[in-house]
Amino acid sequence: ILYTREGDEYATLSGDANSIWVSLSDIPENLQHAVVAIEDKNFYDSIGVNFKRTIAAALNELTGQQLLGSQQGASTLEQQLVKNLTDDDKVDYMRKVREIFRAVALDNRYSKEEILEAYLNTIGLTGSVAGVEAGANRYFDKHAGDNENIAEGKEPLTLAECASIAAITNAPTKYSPITNPEDHLT
Repeated sequence: ILYTREGDEYATLSGDANSIWVSLSDIPENLQHAVVAIEDKNFYDSIGVNFKRTIAAALNELTGQQLLGSQQGASTLEQQLVKNLTDDDKVDYMRKVREIFRAVALDNRYSKEEILEAYLNTIGLTGSVAGVEAGANRYFDKHAGDNENIAEGKEPLTLAECASIAAITNAPTKYSPITNPEDHLT
């Protein structure tokens, strides 16, 4: 459902994702920091691509070895946002090349705050849940924003709930609070 700035319903789009856009200023800093720490700790200092990790991941793929101490992914937050927005899921090297160029262009055109806001609103969590607002609603019956929770008489997201939402991005099935609640603190 799309809403006007005044909060009135504007249109309903069809699709299989449950997503509700929320501005970055309404997303708790603990959640923002947790996602950046898990997904791309160099986010604020990068140009949209981490070439060291990209080369290491390519060598991992070609040699079967684990460079840099782990079988980590190479995608930056910008690259993941590009993938979320384009649905370009082909498993080939040219997709990665396209993704790199798009991520650098994204980083040159938008601020880190705008990129983080878009990422937090498009990130796939589990099933059809996309974005931190839909995740907070689904998993904790709360809003991502503190003011909305307070207005409804609910507590804001706790640090553990923010960490839980951030962890889902790393392994959606394994860290789902619905199917694996033992992996989450409340």
